[in-house]
Amino acid sequence: MKPLFKFCFLLLFALFALPAHSQLPSPQEVKALMKRVADWQIAHYRDSYTYKEPHHPLDWTNGALYVGMTKWAAMADDETYYQWLKKVGDDNKWNLHSRRYHADDHTVGQMYCELYRKYGDKKMIEPTIKSFDYLLYHPSKSKLDWETPFHQDRWNWCDALFMSPPVWAKLYKITGERKYLDFMVAEYKATTDFLFDKKEHLYYRDQSYMGKLDNGTKIFWARGNGWFSPG
Repeated sequence: MKPLFKFCFLLLFALFALPAHSQLPSPQEVKALMKRVADWQIAHYRDSYTYKEPHHPLDWTNGALYVGMTKWAAMADDETYYQWLKKVGDDNKWNLHSRRYHADDHTVGQMYCELYRKYGDKKMIEPTIKSFDYLLYHPSKSKLDWETPFHQDRWNWCDALFMSPPVWAKLYKITGERKYLDFMVAEYKATTDFLFDKKEHLYYRDQSYMGKLDNGTKIFWARGNGWFSPG
């Protein structure tokens, strides 16, 4: 089971396993459950899953985990969680993952930006800035069509809007340089124009789902829409 899903599943299970007649848990009880889930996740971070090797620490699955963990670290009033996240960054020299253009491999940059905002250490975001500056000056020319070569060099699947755009927005907020925001808005708009169903107010997972029906209804990607949809 992927790290983010394990985190969410365990938290939801803990909350909804309460008897129907029980009162809603107090904020303190919810926080205690969140701590248990976070601690479990850290303890099992490098476990294998379904007979496979663990995901790379910079893979999007872990990047999504770090997004939640940075929010928890801010709530927990416990430096332990920040130290764990910093170790991930240090161990990987604060680099993004291996594919320069692929949105999945930008996800970890969200954590780097948040740690920079807390500690002010430039080494935490310098590799991300360097990588994104390259994209600014060498933008992908691929079309968003699913069959186009190198099509995932742009945000042509809806999950990508959770992975990469927040990093661009965070860099704008950190640096004050409008170029990061302008790039993000232009690409976000291109993806929305391509994948957003104006009648259903939902995004298709990618072009391959357009026109397909399941028992007469259109098919949308719940996870992606849940992650980033403005509502």
